[in-house]
Amino acid sequence: MIFYELELLGTPKINFACSVNKEKNKNSFHNIKDFIEICIIEEGISHHRYPDGKQELICPGMLSAIFSDTNCEIYGEGRQRHTTVGVIVPYNLTRYNSEEECDIHALKDRMRKNVLILIPYQYPIDDICEKLIGMIKNISQLHLSTTPSDKIKAIGAWYSLTALLTDFVLKKLDKTNNFIPSEQLYAEKAIKYISCNYQKKLSIAEIAEQLELSTGHLHRIFKNVIGMSPIEYLNHIRVKAAISLMQNQKLSLHEASVNVGIDDPAYMSRLFRKVTGLSCREYMSLEKKS
Repeated sequence: MIFYELELLGTPKINFACSVNKEKNKNSFHNIKDFIEICIIEEGISHHRYPDGKQELICPGMLSAIFSDTNCEIYGEGRQRHTTVGVIVPYNLTRYNSEEECDIHALKDRMRKNVLILIPYQYPIDDICEKLIGMIKNISQLHLSTTPSDKIKAIGAWYSLTALLTDFVLKKLDKTNNFIPSEQLYAEKAIKYISCNYQKKLSIAEIAEQLELSTGHLHRIFKNVIGMSPIEYLNHIRVKAAISLMQNQKLSLHEASVNVGIDDPAYMSRLFRKVTGLSCREYMSLEKKS
């Protein structure tokens, strides 16, 4: 996991907070001073291209962050849906290209003495994804409000967002200390591959082949690091993506299932109940009431 340590040198000013729906996405960032963007990819794949020729794929369920050292072109084909918030604030930053680069004890000691924020960089955040989206939407409502005090609340809500991300990074760092570094790396590569390919027919054997592991070895690593098997994780991702398609594009479960790599509607119905504990109709009915 790549992540950033930020020390804010002032009070952040909300620049924007919104959900964006586009058929295509194209943007560029070239070392924008005092800028921080936290973006959750909900639909579509975002391609990040860097000056050295390196490219990254940012897939649904991943966090994409922009900092003052970011220099890249961003583009996406097809339907794109992102929920994002950007702030302007002076800050110092330190980049860690892996968990192993960070002395967790020294970091925690610094955090006891200073207010520091930790933000993951281009990383899957499935377990807190929906919560982050809700928090950004709340920031958006407060920021657009005509009530003066809501502007202050929006800044407070942004701090709460970064506090959640800081806890997320710290938990990952604490877990890393209990794992063999290579296991953590393999698990992260598997998660990213699943995130970018769940829309097509995908087998655990294919994932293992991509990582040059046996299926049994991949299963053991994934279970140890993530807490569930690769197929359980894939099923969760597919059901979550199907729910998003039904909510945002008004697709039926059958239509959504085809878009997440499952052609059999009966199997998708069983999988939906297994993952959520409810039938699709029951789940969507509860969502409407809430």
